[in-house]
Amino acid sequence: MKTARITVDSVHPTLAYAAMELKAFLEKTTSLRVAAGIPNPDYSFRLATDAVLKETSYAVRVVKAGAGATVTLAGHDEACVLHAVYAMLETCGIHFDILGAILPARLDLAALRPGEKVTTPFVRRRGIRQHINFAMDISSYPLAEALEYVCNMARMQMNHITFHSYSGQ
Repeated sequence: MKTARITVDSVHPTLAYAAMELKAFLEKTTSLRVAAGIPNPDYSFRLATDAVLKETSYAVRVVKAGAGATVTLAGHDEACVLHAVYAMLETCGIHFDILGAILPARLDLAALRPGEKVTTPFVRRRGIRQHINFAMDISSYPLAEALEYVCNMARMQMNHITFHSYSGQ
């Protein structure tokens, strides 16, 4: 059985969440055994901030090692590292939608090509404007669905949400 290790360069809630998301998607779509203490894993995923990257930028850096790889998922800040995780998963076949992740039968880790791919979004603040206090908006969702909606926005590499309501509501 092939193995994978996920390491995080610093203690931060967003990086912990990014590691949790990466582990969950790897476990759903591969047969990799993912654990922190695995020596010499087939796949090594490192999550790290990199202040050299431009603001809002994130990078997927891949070094092939035999049949596996060392993958560094880096970003200018912790939110950008999370976006790097999702960008890598998209490269391997997952499609993120506001309704949830569309998973392939099997994640294509072979799609990870050696080298570095840096993404700098054209827009610093990416997201939606929610008109709230209507029967069909996020304020009417059960809490679990509203939280999943916000998570799906992050998976689509959005980083802002604006709430708008009218006077008297």
